[in-house]
Amino acid sequence: MKTSHETIARRYRAEVCHGKLAVADEIFDPAVQAHVSDSLTPPVAPGVAAIKAVVTMYSAAFPDTQYTIEDIVVGETKAAVRWSARGTHTGALGELAPTGKQVSVTGMDVYHFRDGKIVDVWVSWDALGCLKQLGVA
Repeated sequence: MKTSHETIARRYRAEVCHGKLAVADEIFDPAVQAHVSDSLTPPVAPGVAAIKAVVTMYSAAFPDTQYTIEDIVVGETKAAVRWSARGTHTGALGELAPTGKQVSVTGMDVYHFRDGKIVDVWVSWDALGCLKQLGVA
């Protein structure tokens, strides 16, 4: 049975971002490219391992994060997911020491599919709003 693009897109935020990193190997092409251009996320190299590293970095900084998929639009080769997240900053985030503050952010992912796998993902989220809530911007 072929998995729908909607199901695959949902699995990233619902499973991978909640610590089920093995799912990333199922839903991403081995050469996946993540396009993230915010001030908190380091440059992301191609490949599933790099995506897992970014997820691990944010999970360590905000271990109680809960994601909610607010909206999803699916096309023939792409899916867009609008999401929100809430978590507490109890771990280091790069050079930023834990603040203990709770943050609530919104974002959007756009996934491009080929042969049932995500080959590109564009992530845009309110990193500045996050920094403001942490009291560092």
